[in-house]
Amino acid sequence: MKDKGDTFSQIVLGVASKENTLLFLTPSYDRTNISSILIKYFLKNHSELKIGIILPDTDIFSEYYSKLISDKEESCLISTVDSSDSDDIRKEKYTKDSIVIITPHLLRNDIFRNFISPKQFSLLIFDQAHLAKGKHAIVKLLEIFHQNNLMVRTIGYTSHNLNKVEEIVEICKNLVIMKIEIYENFSSRAAYENTKTKEQIIIVPLNKPIYDFCFEINRYIREYAVFLRSKSIIKPETVRKNFPQFISDVRSRFEQDEQQIIIRKTIELINFQVLKDFTEISGTKAAIRYMENLQSRVVKSEEAEYIKNLHVNFVRTPIFNELLEELKRIGEKTNHPKFARIKQLVQQLKLKRNFTKFQIIASNKSVLASLPAYFDEIGMRSKIISSSRKKEKEQLIDDFKNGKIQVLISSKVLNIQSDALIFFNNPSKYSTFVERTSIDGEVYLLLTHRSNEERVYHNFRNREKNFKSKIDDPRIHQVLIQNQQQIFKKNMDKKMDVRTRAMVNVVSALAQNRKEKIETRDELKYNLEELKYIQFLTKCSIEEAKLIIKENPEIDQLKPDLSTQNLLKGIFSEEKAIIFFNNIKGRKELVSTY
Repeated sequence: MKDKGDTFSQIVLGVASKENTLLFLTPSYDRTNISSILIKYFLKNHSELKIGIILPDTDIFSEYYSKLISDKEESCLISTVDSSDSDDIRKEKYTKDSIVIITPHLLRNDIFRNFISPKQFSLLIFDQAHLAKGKHAIVKLLEIFHQNNLMVRTIGYTSHNLNKVEEIVEICKNLVIMKIEIYENFSSRAAYENTKTKEQIIIVPLNKPIYDFCFEINRYIREYAVFLRSKSIIKPETVRKNFPQFISDVRSRFEQDEQQIIIRKTIELINFQVLKDFTEISGTKAAIRYMENLQSRVVKSEEAEYIKNLHVNFVRTPIFNELLEELKRIGEKTNHPKFARIKQLVQQLKLKRNFTKFQIIASNKSVLASLPAYFDEIGMRSKIISSSRKKEKEQLIDDFKNGKIQVLISSKVLNIQSDALIFFNNPSKYSTFVERTSIDGEVYLLLTHRSNEERVYHNFRNREKNFKSKIDDPRIHQVLIQNQQQIFKKNMDKKMDVRTRAMVNVVSALAQNRKEKIETRDELKYNLEELKYIQFLTKCSIEEAKLIIKENPEIDQLKPDLSTQNLLKGIFSEEKAIIFFNNIKGRKELVSTY
């Protein structure tokens, strides 16, 4: 191994090469580097291994493949297995290749179709291991190994700071983790701090028309929340996080008439919250699009007796049309200040810093559609990338790399080099976006002043600071110890299974030979084999064995029954007789088992 990597990677190698390990990394850390070092080690020391690199989606297949191809050993074969491959091609890749890069969903399906046996895998490496909880495909894949009692080495890593200790415990159980390592514990702390300075927050205040609209919506939210609290609904503002459970609780606690009132008010409260979030974070067009989508669902289900989506009922309230008309009126006069701020930011970076390549990320389709017009005003060519049109996407990326396009607009981060990565909204999964790509350029986040997205961002950063204390929770350590004991027991069972069977076979052969010997013997003339057999059964000394044979020459009749117990009590003290009898009982059971 010529390239030994950084200090952290070497420390990880020392741990992960021996135990199932979960790694928490900083967002900018190159995860492919750890994978490469681990794979080199395992292939060098265990060349017969088949290694599976489990990635949540296919977007980062090429990143891993190019890294592993450049670092691989000559005898190692690497392939990416995709659902677009035919059945025969997938079978061939599974058969001949040492390293397989694949999604958990596809691997699980191929195991069920007998394209590959789970017994063939000796090591599974999981990128974005924070997903290994709930009903995710990673969990369903691991269930196959657990149900078949298959021992497979697992190594997972993520840059995601989990909110709850229970989530970390669940992940550790699913991956059978024995050790947790955190990037900040090592010498790379300085690099981590430098990474954080690349991320710049731009706070954008709302203009007066949008602010007044959000203020009015917030008044409705407070009124509805007060009403629901009066009906003993705890924290009504957070109900939308688990709405099905809320519906179930209401139906179990209230009469039917009261149920309908509470559910209707709650649905209206949730829609007010969504409207406010869309308006203050993405602008009036995003909110209008949401309301028009609700309207279209009502039109499609007019003839249906029952509308499955309860939120559609919000359309039938008098306040719905009032809010929609108000949004359209505001949208004709103004737009969210973030649009002008992005145009200003791009122009400044272009003129003052000579930046030429920009990625703009927005989560709402109305925002994506509105952005190109702003860049046209400053003479910069921009294009919206659609993830569903693969050929068009590849062509646009090539044009961006060649300088024909200055601004790429998309709903997700693209794994391409750019001078600046600008987020119109705070990413819902901030850690995931940086985890998926190495960002050498600068990162800008536009947050609406005193909005929910600003609170979400700061909560995320606060969780980062408190994350280390969660890892030290005794519940997590208890799970790690249980997993260590489980792995140790399986290893010992595997070793002892071979040794015990060999020992039992020898003892069975001795017993068989003894039966064939002449049964009559001189009382004072002891056979050495018989003495050893008595010693084996009772764990006694040779003199004690002679006493037993003297009292009972028919040693084959020594059975774990009452007569043997009385025989031993007649020769030895009661305490020693019980010990010898228990030894005989244990040995006889062992022989009869096998």
